[in-house]
Amino acid sequence: MTGNLRLLAGSCCRAFTVMEVMIAGSLGLIVAAGSGYVTIYVMQATTKAHHLNQTAKEARLVSDLLARDIRGAAGLEASFGSYTAGTDTLNLRIPSIDGNEDVIDPENNFDRIVYHPDGGQMPVMVRVVIADASSSRGSETKVIGNLMTGKSFEGTFASMPDALGAYVIHYQLSVTTTFRG
Repeated sequence: MTGNLRLLAGSCCRAFTVMEVMIAGSLGLIVAAGSGYVTIYVMQATTKAHHLNQTAKEARLVSDLLARDIRGAAGLEASFGSYTAGTDTLNLRIPSIDGNEDVIDPENNFDRIVYHPDGGQMPVMVRVVIADASSSRGSETKVIGNLMTGKSFEGTFASMPDALGAYVIHYQLSVTTTFRG
């Protein structure tokens, strides 16, 4: 029994060599650096996913607004006020409505909805509602797609009559997002 105690006592007092300490320290640094890199990578991936989600949300909003306005349009206009229709501007004529949201006079009273780019430092798509004096629809200017960076929305609008003489509107929204990191 005393022999076993001597073995235990002798083995518990053994120290690490300098080489063992250096190797253990190096391995610890490698593991810590790897963990830090993975943490940074995950944070960047989360940020990118969040921005892509916001971009998709804005694209859905613009697409829904365009679809709703185009469905309700009574026609297209080549120009209205300072807005001239082209590949980046769409001028819609919408029937004016009264306080009960009933159409006032579908032949003579119209509100206008214009989609056009606003090329400031960060270009965005703008939706302008210009209400007729007899309409209860409010006039407004609203920036849509303002969460984007870089070239946000460039609308390309082309309209042509189909076989029945009705107009078909094709639109394409281009979204460019720049990520750093």
